[in-house]
Amino acid sequence: RPPASDDLETLVRQHEDTTRALALLEGRQSDANPLVNAQDAATLVLAAWGDRTAISERVTKLHRAAAILKPWGSVSAESIEELRRGGFQLHLTAISVHDSLDLPEGVVTREISRVGRTVYMAVIAPIDMTLDLPEVPYPDITDAKVIEEELAKCEQEAERLERTLDALAANVRLLRDHAQHLETELMFLRAVEGMGEKGNLAYLTGFVPAQEADGILAAAREHGWGVRLEDPAEDDMTVPTKLSLPRWVRPIRTVFQGLGILPGYREIDISACFLLFFSLFFAILIGDAGYGALFLIATLVARAKHPDAPAQPFWLFGVLSCTAIVWGILSGTYFGIILPDGSLLKAIPSVSYLADTKNMEKLCFLIGTIHLTIAHTWNAAVKGRSLKALGQLAWVPMLWGNYLLALTMVIGEPASPAMKWLYIAGFSGVFLFTSPQKNPLRMLGAGAGELALNLVNSFVDIVSYVRLFAAGAATVKVAESFNDLAQGFGGMPPIVAGVLGALILVLGHGFNMLLAAMAVMVHGVRLNVLEFAGHVGVEFSGTPYAPLRRRDAPAAD
Repeated sequence: RPPASDDLETLVRQHEDTTRALALLEGRQSDANPLVNAQDAATLVLAAWGDRTAISERVTKLHRAAAILKPWGSVSAESIEELRRGGFQLHLTAISVHDSLDLPEGVVTREISRVGRTVYMAVIAPIDMTLDLPEVPYPDITDAKVIEEELAKCEQEAERLERTLDALAANVRLLRDHAQHLETELMFLRAVEGMGEKGNLAYLTGFVPAQEADGILAAAREHGWGVRLEDPAEDDMTVPTKLSLPRWVRPIRTVFQGLGILPGYREIDISACFLLFFSLFFAILIGDAGYGALFLIATLVARAKHPDAPAQPFWLFGVLSCTAIVWGILSGTYFGIILPDGSLLKAIPSVSYLADTKNMEKLCFLIGTIHLTIAHTWNAAVKGRSLKALGQLAWVPMLWGNYLLALTMVIGEPASPAMKWLYIAGFSGVFLFTSPQKNPLRMLGAGAGELALNLVNSFVDIVSYVRLFAAGAATVKVAESFNDLAQGFGGMPPIVAGVLGALILVLGHGFNMLLAAMAVMVHGVRLNVLEFAGHVGVEFSGTPYAPLRRRDAPAAD
């Protein structure tokens, strides 16, 4: 049943106040002594911030009043009231310099100021006279000196409140611990208040990994619980996902968590393949051994400074940095300087090969074809010994036919005779085994629909892998440009030229590494999350397995 109670509402309110107080103290430093009671600290923070907000609103209104008053000058409220007591009315109006006012006798007008083509005028008339004049806004406070005094008071009060908030920042750790405690209490109270009841029986439902079911049964025997274990229904979309990854694959969790994606309970776990190809894509997109070395050094330094932090992110960046170093050595690229064959590593003939644009395009198409072939082969393996598995395998020759077609259309190589036979085999398999059934018309119709939807897309997906070469080449070219700029101070004194050149190198290569990292996030992630996952049928619809547990207990792996 939906959990609801007064205690639950109180806890929710306290948790909201605590988390909001934490957010308001973000970035503030304090040497003051913390309070004893976290809830009191949260109350003081919210009260101080409420007063600070009110002051800000007051300052905004005063500035607005000053802006409105500016064309009219300053006049005391007592002067206006004295005029009214004398039997006169005061109207403030603004007209264009080309217009005039048609006023009856006995009315006095005074021009106050001119701003551009607008004339600001005061109109004074007997109090019993009716005037039809365009009114202009006028502030409640008509004395500029009073506005200045009010602004000064507000500024002093705002500074006092800021000092109060800075002092309360000493309670950040207390508030953070309290928020964690409240989260635990909320979780348990929601479970208790949401339990179903039938007579004397109270019950709840949830999920437990099958390999941990014995622990539930043991606890039930110890505490006298009744337990019913059953597998989730095939159409149950609420089953969470718990990934149990091999040790060498676990670093990829950093990417999954950063992107907020997780395969669904009934979807294929592509973590291992994701890590391998993401590492390769990172190497090509960075494309520089010098950059890879800097990334590796930064990773090692960060790990040394944060030895207690989770190890997976550091392992991931260490692996990615090493792949960039290896690729940079193979391509002979060091901080945008491309070394020709034989100048550094005489035994590596790959430098001239990878320097050729057509070779790199062919390599990217080949990587894409292999990547998508793995996807469809994986789908076939999951379907087991069935005709639908043949339907997935039929896409493999189609992909390789697309590869040969890409070589012809993009690179300009002669068409391979094998292309025709690959397409014939692929077309036939997709037609016959996409949706095998007794009705041949329906079977062929399903195959034709599959081809119509995915044939062109599969070719475009393979061609899209050329983005690896394009983005990687751009990184190298930008690095080369900064190197050339750094050498362009030949007419200056050596010291000045050296300082300016060093500054350009540091800032330029730093900016280029940032752009390369962004390219990894855009292209390296896309090829895995969209192209590969689309062919393997993974929609990342999973929700993480979050068992009922104390927040100070170890999280589920």
